[in-house]
Amino acid sequence: MKLAKYKENCAEVILNNYNGRCVVCYGDIDKEFENYLNAKGIKISFQVLRTKGLCDGVKNKYAGILDNKADEFYVISTTSSDAANVTDWIRKYGYEERKDYLFMGVQPKSVPANSVNWYDNNGNTCSYCPDNCKIIFAGHNSEVIIPTDIKIKKHFSIKVGEECKVIIGEKASIKEGDWFINGDYGEIILNSNVSITESDIILYSNSRLIIENKSSVFETIIRAFPGNSVIIGKDCMISQNTVLYAGDAHAIFDTQTRQRRNSPDIDGQEEGKYSIKLGDHVWVGMSAQLLNGTDIGSGSIVGIGAVVKGKFPNNCTIVGNPAHIARKNVAWSRSIMDMDISACGEDYCNLTTEKEEND
Repeated sequence: MKLAKYKENCAEVILNNYNGRCVVCYGDIDKEFENYLNAKGIKISFQVLRTKGLCDGVKNKYAGILDNKADEFYVISTTSSDAANVTDWIRKYGYEERKDYLFMGVQPKSVPANSVNWYDNNGNTCSYCPDNCKIIFAGHNSEVIIPTDIKIKKHFSIKVGEECKVIIGEKASIKEGDWFINGDYGEIILNSNVSITESDIILYSNSRLIIENKSSVFETIIRAFPGNSVIIGKDCMISQNTVLYAGDAHAIFDTQTRQRRNSPDIDGQEEGKYSIKLGDHVWVGMSAQLLNGTDIGSGSIVGIGAVVKGKFPNNCTIVGNPAHIARKNVAWSRSIMDMDISACGEDYCNLTTEKEEND
């Protein structure tokens, strides 16, 4: 069942059972699902949380308000995390499933080790699960494709939500890492001969990570927030302790208008405004931080510890905080022993031709 149809069916269940009660949501509200409810004349009054310190008493209220009040409240939950505990506490408060509450998440399912062409009744599929890899599906209609020639040296975990996709190309090498797509419609795509070592990757709804052929990523934190992407070109080298942050981690508001400034739902906001893009054969030095909206041309070098934001051309050296161009017309190779520029690859031995920077 496609996700949109599933949400429509859930909205119909609520319509047939809430009987005029106050509808509340445990945890985050799924905006798309809220639209389905609104179309049926149902409004979500507020969120309930089980941590008092996070409640403001207006938009977020402590979950204890629901205790033995099934005649007043109808509870929905769209989260897939901690599924067993969510359903346990709501039942303890005296609520019956469907009649008084609807849990829309799914019980996370782990793919058995060494499975081939695995699938479940939620529409999830996995082509192959190596014995030292943990794959968890926490939603519907997601797909994980892993080649049988993958090399995993330690442990590797993947957790995905609704309608997500993870595709790993041939001859990939992964030493260790944890990947999590926390939301709907996220994608992680690795092309052939990609090497990743001890990297921490989290994507959110409608975001993407693409790593092209023969690129290597070492001990890197990657975040792609809703509606944005991290795109790493061919033959790139990302060094240790680097950070690629495509978006803002938290909401930012204008205190005069009281409106959010960085919402992915703002009308007219350019799609992918906070994305990060690296051209082919880009070398990012140790402890560099690439912030939202960064675009670096092919053949360039980012120096150790640089804090980078904005657009930079091809074949230049980028250093400092804030980062600036230190040198143009440079090329680099992977080996410190190379003495001939041809080792850099003729495709990457170009003069700097693009505009230096723009805001």
